[in-house]
Amino acid sequence: MKLVNPITPLIEEAQVIEKAGLVTDEVATQFMEKATDKIKEMYNVLDQAQQIIASVNAPKKKEDIYIKFEMWEAFKSWLVIDRKIRDNSNMEATKSRFRIMCRWFYNEPLNRETFNRFIDVLKNQEHYSNNYINNFIKVAKNLDRWLGIGELLDYTYFNKTPLQEVEVLSPEEIAALVQPRKNAQERIVTQKMYSAVIWFLATTGCRVNEALDLTWNKVFDYPPACEFVYTKNGENRRIPLSDTTYRVMQSLGTQHAPQNKTSKYVFTSIDGYRLNSESVGDEIKARAEIAGIKRNIYSHIFRHSYITELIKIGVPIAHIARLVGHKEIQTTMSYTHLALTELADMADQHPLLRENISLDKLMSKLQNFINQTVAKDKFITRLEGNSEAIQVTVLVNHNYKPILNELVTSIDSSRMKSLY
Repeated sequence: MKLVNPITPLIEEAQVIEKAGLVTDEVATQFMEKATDKIKEMYNVLDQAQQIIASVNAPKKKEDIYIKFEMWEAFKSWLVIDRKIRDNSNMEATKSRFRIMCRWFYNEPLNRETFNRFIDVLKNQEHYSNNYINNFIKVAKNLDRWLGIGELLDYTYFNKTPLQEVEVLSPEEIAALVQPRKNAQERIVTQKMYSAVIWFLATTGCRVNEALDLTWNKVFDYPPACEFVYTKNGENRRIPLSDTTYRVMQSLGTQHAPQNKTSKYVFTSIDGYRLNSESVGDEIKARAEIAGIKRNIYSHIFRHSYITELIKIGVPIAHIARLVGHKEIQTTMSYTHLALTELADMADQHPLLRENISLDKLMSKLQNFINQTVAKDKFITRLEGNSEAIQVTVLVNHNYKPILNELVTSIDSSRMKSLY
């Protein structure tokens, strides 16, 4: 496009008149008026040009982007291929968070303003930690990269919740949570499946999605053990199982037969599908309410409790890290303050310090050992001592009923049919 100066024709006309000797005051005045009009016209054209240029360069208003759960498989493929994220238990957690976001953003586009409102709702829930909320921010950032939203990549994470603020469960509280809800709408088989999951979390210290991803081909008989694959730290992990926990797992095959006998997963719904972490979390909260536990209860609290209990009874930190899959031993070390009293009590176990242990201190240590080793409802213990001798009496309570007595008992076929 060729731009023409509107003053140029006037200049050429003036040069012709000047050569012809026709310049007068009146002619000069007329030319000045014409030139002024042309200059005004030129400024108007410039203003229009600037407006056109500004409109062209102005960022176009983005179309609203909505997220639907039907997008999950495509989003998952992008995470695996583009972001190189392993398709493991963490992916199931991401799927769960994506589902929650899809529900919240059902009728709203995903942008900075709406995501701020979503985060504000989470922050106003007292039982949601910063770590939990950060997981949603991570999902949102990946959605931004995938969908090209361009508004969430610089979203700031919250400071992680200090471990000293993390609470743990007592053995008595865990025992209460293992008990099936009697008036639950779910069938008794489903309730016992939830009980088995809770027991497994409490006695292995694994992450909830590690438990839910566990398949029967990764459960071993001699010695009892199981293997978690593609864990959070990217490595497989095999751990020993107690006889009781192994019996609980084996009882599941009987309770969910015949419909679920072909399921590859250990912990399944009544129709054989893998349990999801959301339903497990909801069940744990419902049981906590019935048990009168007023604190924030969630699936990961069993992991915190497991690690803390092992530290209390003196299991070496390196062994604990191996059992729970901490790649860095410093992660396990961060739990030691939760069991500081027990660790301080071990300070005088060094051979050079043992001779200074008083009788009262020895009695206290023996009592702690009994408390940590003996099921107080199954055995009645009495510790007595004086300056001459210490006597430990252990009586068997024959009326004792194990916590998992019903859980590991098979259901006869006629009762099983009635449940389906």
